[in-house]
Amino acid sequence: MSEKKPVRLEDLSLDPEKYYFFFPMHNGDTFTALGFVRWFEKANNAKVVCLIRPSQEVIMRLFEIEDYELIDFDFTENGTLWQTVIAMSDMCPNPRRGAIFVALATAHLENRLFWESHAPLNHLQQYAHMYRVNGAPTDAFQKPTDAHIVVSDAFKQRLSAIAPVENIVLLSPETLSFINKGTGTIALKFWAEEAEKWTNRGFTVLVSSVSPLSIPHAHFFEMSLEEALWLGIHCKHVTARRSGYTDLLCFFQPDFTVVYPSYAFFATYNFFDLFHLHLDEIIIPDMKMRDKNGIFLPIIEDINRLADLKKERKTASLLSRFSFGKKKKIYKQKKKEIKQRISAAEETQQLMRDSSFHLEEGE
Repeated sequence: MSEKKPVRLEDLSLDPEKYYFFFPMHNGDTFTALGFVRWFEKANNAKVVCLIRPSQEVIMRLFEIEDYELIDFDFTENGTLWQTVIAMSDMCPNPRRGAIFVALATAHLENRLFWESHAPLNHLQQYAHMYRVNGAPTDAFQKPTDAHIVVSDAFKQRLSAIAPVENIVLLSPETLSFINKGTGTIALKFWAEEAEKWTNRGFTVLVSSVSPLSIPHAHFFEMSLEEALWLGIHCKHVTARRSGYTDLLCFFQPDFTVVYPSYAFFATYNFFDLFHLHLDEIIIPDMKMRDKNGIFLPIIEDINRLADLKKERKTASLLSRFSFGKKKKIYKQKKKEIKQRISAAEETQQLMRDSSFHLEEGE
């Protein structure tokens, strides 16, 4: 249990010589953004104070960051969180001393416009641009070297009552960041077959999810993020939907299968391109996430969000001229880019795997 007590943003006493980075969103974005903090401190000869969700304190330990504050803030996505984050990013669009900078790449208009003109960028490249990294993002990103995960004896006893930890296989079928946001789902059939496969090999299969999830041949096991991370590190094998949890685990569990719901999602977030990790990464597309031409629907949603910025932000002259015709033109360009991403994803996965390309349609 941390000795730190959550504080409100308005109660912080800001040191004019320090930078303050606020991490308002879910685990994956926080993990990626935190990985550049050491580089930023060295490049600017200054200290950074990280402002985080109380539930993400474990991520500070992954990077051995001690200069941080837990923030008492309404992080529930009730319709006002994003508006608050956008307003804060407008007040401090670039990092500066003595001010709170929102360390979330999607919150900053300039980043969004840069991605549109330099697509496709993977997740690490998106954050490297936010920090204005010169050189390769992988060189600036500080990879965690020690998990520093501690769990209670009571948790270990709960596990041992089910099976020895080395005989446990963990399934993680959910992602917090993208629930109901058009990124697709992995069919229940896949998880049931995965659980049956490991059960037939003599292992006990546990499921980690936000709420109890019924998967044949598997058992729901309630645990915190830190407990799920500890189990993921020490168990026999993990199969997980690509999520922030997989970011936290990827450097510590070599026997790891990561599942993607689309080619486009794979192109942006695969661990081979991000960190040159050779994990087992497979794509099982949700065919309901396609339009009549087979194009990934979130691309259309992304265009719509960009168009909506002209109404909400009123700060970019480029967007003030954003017409339906231009929207249609960008959509056509996106269709071309997504086909290129599909081709790149297939080629990358062929290089990563000895066997033939693994593809199964979701139901």
